[in-house]
Formats: sequence, structure tokens, C-alpha cells
Amino acid sequence: MHPSNLLKKLPTALLVMTLSLALGACGYQLRGSQEHTNLPASINLYADNQALAKATAAALAKAQVEVTVTESVATLEAESPALNTSSLRFTNTKTQRQAIIYDTNGDATDWRYQISTQMLIGGGDDSQSFQLQEYRQVALNSDSNAASTNDRIVAKAWQDLYQALAQRAIRVLSRQP
Repeated sequence: MHPSNLLKKLPTALLVMTLSLALGACGYQLRGSQEHTNLPASINLYADNQALAKATAAALAKAQVEVTVTESVATLEAESPALNTSSLRFTNTKTQRQAIIYDTNGDATDWRYQISTQMLIGGGDDSQSFQLQEYRQVALNSDSNAASTNDRIVAKAWQDLYQALAQRAIRVLSRQP
């Protein structure tokens, strides 16, 4: 093919490529925005772990759900039917830290941080139960001078875990009829 023919087709090829990228980006944005369309307008929330309650309440509020955090399951079960609101409970929440890789001195360098919980949607006999679990593997410095850095890494890992668990709970909640 002659070089002048290629130059004539170049603007058309660039236009087609730009349009396909723009449409692909729109489709990606739409796919994300439909994810939380089935969430209730308001919900009562109970969690046996304060960090999980805080992360879930923040994620629900970001999804424009009015959240009432209750201090006990009894309060949740009493208020939800009376106010005609949905309920979301997290029970049996467990955190675990486990060393998984050791250096030549026998000091742990990589750790696995894990959270698991039972999520119940609804109340009474109509409740649905889901087991949720998230984990992160974290590499820490075994040097004694790195303690404050390691503390920040561990705190960030726990924060990320609670946020990921809250997001997973919202995805499950949004798929309910």
C-alpha cells in the first residue's frame, strides 16, 4: 500500500479508536453505577465489632442509604419491624493474625490478617445468612527499628480489611429482592 493512502486513513482510524475507548469507558461507568440500585432507602445496622459497624455505616452512607447503628441485637429486632426498615446484622465476627513466612533467623516477615463474620439480612424467620471473609497478606520488617512503620502497615491492613468486608456486604445486600 502506498504511504499517501495510509495517511488518508489515519484520521479515520484515530476517530474510530477514540470513539471505541469513550464508549468503553461509559459502559464501565454504567456497570459500576448499577451495582447499588437495589439498596433500601434506610437500614438498621448492628455489628458485634465496632470497626466493622463504622466501616459498613460509612459505606452505606456513601451509597446514600440512611443508616441507624444500634447497640444490641434486641434493639435492632425491636426497632426494624416497628419502623418498617430493613435490618443488617453482623455476628460471630472474628479477626485472626497468622505468621506465614519466616526469615532465616526464624522471625516472621509475612503475616496474614483475616476477618470473618456472619451477615444476616432481615429479621426473624425471614432472615438470610451469609458468611463473609476477607484477608490480606502483609510483609513486615523484622528489624527492631521498623516498629512504628510496621504498626502503620498493620493498622492500614486492618482498615482495608474492614472496608473491603463492608463493600462485600453492600454488594450482597444490593442483590437481594
